[in-house]
Amino acid sequence: MARSLWFGAVVLATVLGAGPPAAAAAAPQPATHGPVYYLDCGAQGPGDGSQSSPWTSLAQVDATVFTPGSSLLVSRGTTCTGTLAPGGSGTAAAPITVSAYGTGPLPVIDGGSNQEAVLLDNQQHWKITDLATTGGDRYGILVEGDSSTPLVLSGITISDVVVRDVSGQATTSTGKGSGLIYMAAGGEQKFHDVTVSRVLAYGTNQWGGIVLGAGEFPNHPGTDITVEDSIVHNVGGDGILIGEADGARSTGNVAYDTGMIVTPTVASTIGTPSAIWDFNCHHCLVQGNVAFDSHSSNSDGGDYDIDTASGYQTVVGNFGGPSDGYCGSIFSTYGITDPDSTFAGNLCIGNGSNASLAWQGAIFLSSWSSTPGCLDGVNVSGNTVYWDPSASAPLLNTEAYPGGQAVFCGSSPDVFRGNTLIAQDPDFVLAGPPLALDHNTYVDGSGGTPEWSYDGTTYSNFSAYQSGSGQDGSSRFLDSPAGATPTSRSMAFAERLGAHAGPTTQPVHANAGVAWRQALDRSLLALGYGYK
Repeated sequence: MARSLWFGAVVLATVLGAGPPAAAAAAPQPATHGPVYYLDCGAQGPGDGSQSSPWTSLAQVDATVFTPGSSLLVSRGTTCTGTLAPGGSGTAAAPITVSAYGTGPLPVIDGGSNQEAVLLDNQQHWKITDLATTGGDRYGILVEGDSSTPLVLSGITISDVVVRDVSGQATTSTGKGSGLIYMAAGGEQKFHDVTVSRVLAYGTNQWGGIVLGAGEFPNHPGTDITVEDSIVHNVGGDGILIGEADGARSTGNVAYDTGMIVTPTVASTIGTPSAIWDFNCHHCLVQGNVAFDSHSSNSDGGDYDIDTASGYQTVVGNFGGPSDGYCGSIFSTYGITDPDSTFAGNLCIGNGSNASLAWQGAIFLSSWSSTPGCLDGVNVSGNTVYWDPSASAPLLNTEAYPGGQAVFCGSSPDVFRGNTLIAQDPDFVLAGPPLALDHNTYVDGSGGTPEWSYDGTTYSNFSAYQSGSGQDGSSRFLDSPAGATPTSRSMAFAERLGAHAGPTTQPVHANAGVAWRQALDRSLLALGYGYK
């Protein structure tokens, strides 16, 4: 299909009363006072770094140790070749800023065949804004620590940037350790106060779009980590991943066309991806995002995932669109108890589009590996799911995983409650105790025989299921009203809303995820889906 996500985001911003983002004028001067250096790679050099005689190469920048409060301003409309790797650290009161000056397109750092286009190594309190990168053969922007002092790396902001076209491809040796924006601490090192905001990241066969490894698994999590209002697309593996964190937020983002290199061989040697997910993340929030066209092989290929060693995590108010695998999953493994996981108020349409991955369901709970771990307090509630998979499979699946059904433990309640489930394939439930189901609405849009399987018994009659399983006592089952079946409509949503974007040279300045969610709700009514 011809698709333009950028066009869609602009249309939706217009619907909500905001115009499309305009090209930026001259960058504002830094809020803190310190030396200001200028870089113009199109000027005659070498220059002394002043505005009247700017530096003309990245080598001059990289030879400089920047002091707190200082700034590097790069001339718009120019391209600098090499790796931007300035030295020094700022402070909380006086961060170091990299930004743009002048008028015209964003300045470009072309990493070429270097490992990365931009590098911060064991540095703190940097703000990188109004910049574009291309190239690098493993990373676009790399922020890393090497486990030496300081043990806490604080104050990293990356905003209003475009990161694209990192070359090469993830391999068995690199694993998942590559991508467009990649952050990783070393040893017991961890990050604090990290923000990635209004970023456009796309175009790589390396693994990740935005990957923030905020700390050390499992005992030294990073804190105050945010990814917001960003778009990631056309990446080899994961879209947006936050790991080893406490108090992280992923809000208002869009991720699509993820997992583009994943074949059965890649899945077995490197792993399997999802669009937006967290790993070893506590007190984390995923809200107001849009994910679709998530791809994989063997497993995953989902939109949202609460994964291993996570707890007190909430995935709420997101849109999960057509994807190979699930809309939302909650996983436990490695013998770890994962407490209080919530998947609530999400809208899921067109999941299970790959027949080999539809078995996972739209909502998938699992404990896997030889030491599976367990789930203590699962809350799946208030979601609306349109289920029309490419192969027959249960919408809710807690049992069917090769080698590991969901294991529950502890005293917190595990509930599947208040969901609206509209299915063209009416294989609604494959679950068992202690998961308690109630106050759900099941709508059969197939005209076939509906099915609920609970605790090893399969029912094809709703009242028999209620009485035999003791579940869904206050729930209801409806044959589909005229015009309400999801047949062929799953993909129509993506097309109606302008799914997929041609590359743009400007960063995103609108809360794309929230805008899409509001417009989706309006389109649901316009297309006749008036259930929620």
